[in-house]
This record gives sequence, structure tokens and C-alpha cells, in this order.
Amino acid sequence: MTLLDQSQIKGVFDLSNYRKLILFGAGLILIFALMFHKEDQLKELFQLAKPDHISVLYLRLLLNITPEDENLRIELANQYVNLGQYDNARDELNYLILQNGHTAIHARLLLLEIDLSDYFLLSNHDINRKTALERLQADITEISRISIPVALFPKIIKLSLELNQPSIAADLYYQWAGIDNEVNGKFEKLKEAAHWYIAAGLPDKAAGIYHESYELTEDPALARQFALLTLQTLQSAGDSKLAIGYFHTYQQRFPEDAELLDEAIGISLRNNAPEQAYQLGSIRLALEPDNPDQIRKQYDRALAIGKTQQALVLTQHLIEILPHDESSHERLAQIAEWSQQPKLAVMEWLWLARNRKDTTAILNALRLAIQLNRHNITVEMLEQLSGVRELSKEEMNNLLYAYDNMHNLSSKR
Repeated sequence: MTLLDQSQIKGVFDLSNYRKLILFGAGLILIFALMFHKEDQLKELFQLAKPDHISVLYLRLLLNITPEDENLRIELANQYVNLGQYDNARDELNYLILQNGHTAIHARLLLLEIDLSDYFLLSNHDINRKTALERLQADITEISRISIPVALFPKIIKLSLELNQPSIAADLYYQWAGIDNEVNGKFEKLKEAAHWYIAAGLPDKAAGIYHESYELTEDPALARQFALLTLQTLQSAGDSKLAIGYFHTYQQRFPEDAELLDEAIGISLRNNAPEQAYQLGSIRLALEPDNPDQIRKQYDRALAIGKTQQALVLTQHLIEILPHDESSHERLAQIAEWSQQPKLAVMEWLWLARNRKDTTAILNALRLAIQLNRHNITVEMLEQLSGVRELSKEEMNNLLYAYDNMHNLSSKR
């Protein structure tokens, strides 16, 4: 090797050492600058900075200077997690867990997140997967039962849901709502609590929260929303008795609310209380007396409790509104027969025979016409029936008998 080559190599090494000195000096300057930053500024700096080994080095040096600084240690653990150095992160967090206060809770949550990451790496066939999940679920349950700082509620809720523990998330939302002084925030959290109780298969708890929210709010629109949610949730829970009790409370505040009445009627029917459904239906129909759907529902409820006369009146009213509705004419014909009013029934079957021209209507009109000696209707129906099929011997005899009686009546006149 020539002398020139040796001098060039030495120059390169000198330049490398020089750069190292510059970096080390800059690092020291940054460390001392960071020491004078406020805690929140320091935290913000490391949140914005891309995690790297230099950041870890700086934090490590700062901790050597102030080892009692728990927030610095949390940030160092975060940096380790971001770099995937989970064992180093666990060492820092295990140290913090031994301490008391909010930082220890934060450390437990970070450890739980690391363990959760490990859990997700397990294959579905791994025999340890179920045990690992149960341990994680036990951990989040234990954490949720201690005094939690407000700032950590979102993280614990998120972890609870990731661990398929919706009831814990619901409990936490309910606690959170209790300490939220902002009105909209409180009710949003109460809704979330109820939502996750339903997801956890606890609709009775959800209904209790909805009713509590109803009582808390002074906003009529919001109160009505909570009232409906309470009734719907109790209905799904199968507690119809409590639901009807709540409905009577809501009815005092919203006496003419159609949607609330519809819910209460549905609950009554599911609770096998048709009389109650009919009574509530009368109130509901009074709000929309000419609504065909409401009339149909109410005459069905009337029939369910044997009130055929009320059902008949309702069906007649429906025909006044929809004079060409074939199903209403057929229903009126049926109800008229059930209520022993064959004269009304025969006219309805006759209308159907003339307009719908089906065999069922013809035969029913014919049957009643013969019973009532309405010979003109008998003749008309048998003539119409003969256009569909050949008349039987009995039908021919009825036709002749009806003709004779019509002739006799005409002669007498």
C-alpha cells in the first residue's frame, strides 16, 4: 500500500469520526433541550416523530437522568411497541405496573394491547388460543372494575369490544355518561351503553337505560325517541307487562302519538291481551278514522274478542271509503253471516258475484237467496252459474221453483 493510499484512508476515518462527534453533540443538545420542555410538549414531540432507534436512545438517556418520570417511561414503551420490540416494552411496563396511580393503569392497557397482538398471531388450531383469549378477557374485566381516568375510557372500551366483551363496553359507556356534564355527550353515551347491552344479550338493561334517559331529558323529541326505544327493547326482551306500564307513563306526555300507540298495541297482542289491544286500537283509530289500514286492523282486533257488531260497523265504514274494494265486501259478507244478518250478507255476496264473477260468491249468494226466498236473486245466480258449468238436478229444481214463485208474485200484482 502506498503512502498516498494510507493518507486517504486516514482522511476518511477522520471524516467519519468528525461526523460522529457532530451527531453526538447534536444529540446532547437535543437531550438538554428536551429536559426543559414541558411534559405535554415532550409527549407531543414523540407522537409526531417517526419512531426510530435514535428516539429510543434519547428517551433512554432522559430516563437515566429522571428515572422517576413515569410519563417518559410510558413514551419509551410506546416507542418500543412501534418498533416491534415487545420484550423491551414489557420490561418498562412491568416496572410501571408496580407503581400506583393512573400510569399503572395505562401500563396495564399497553401490556394488554401487546398480548392481544400476540393472540391474533395464533392460528385458529392452536390449543393455546382459547386459554389466551380467556386470560385477556379476564384482564380487561379486572381493569374495567377499578377507578379509571376519563382519558382512558375510549381505549378500554375499544379493547373490550376487540375481546368480544360488549357488556364491559356497555358498563363503561354508562359510567362515562354519569360523569359527562355535556348534555348531548351524556345522551350519546347512554345510547351507546344501551346498544352494547343489546349486543351482549341484555335487552332488559338496555331498556332500563332508555327509560332513564327518557326521564332525564327535557327535550320532547328526544324523550319520544327514548320512549319508543324503551318499548321496542322491552318487547324484544319479552317483558310486555313492564312495557305497557311504561307506555301509560309515556301516554300522559304524548297522548296522541300514533307510533307509541302502534308499539303498545303490538305489545298487547304479543302479551295475549286482545282486549287491551282493541281498547288501544280505538284510541289509535280515532287519530285517523278514515285510514283503511287502521280500520282493517281494528275490525280484526274486534273479531278477535268477539265484537262482531263493532267489526261489521267498521267494515261498512271501510266500504264507504273504498266502495270498489272486493276484499272489504267479502269481509262484510262474512261478518254479516257471523252476526246473524243474512239479508246484509246476501247483498254483499251478490255484489261480489256481479263484480268478481267467481263461483264462491255465486254459490254463497245462491245459498242465502234460497234460505231467504229471494227468488229473483236465486234465478240470477243460477243463470250465472249455468254459464260456468252444467246445473245439477237440485239446482234445476231450485231454478224452476224460483221462476214459478216469481210468476205467481207477478200474477198477484
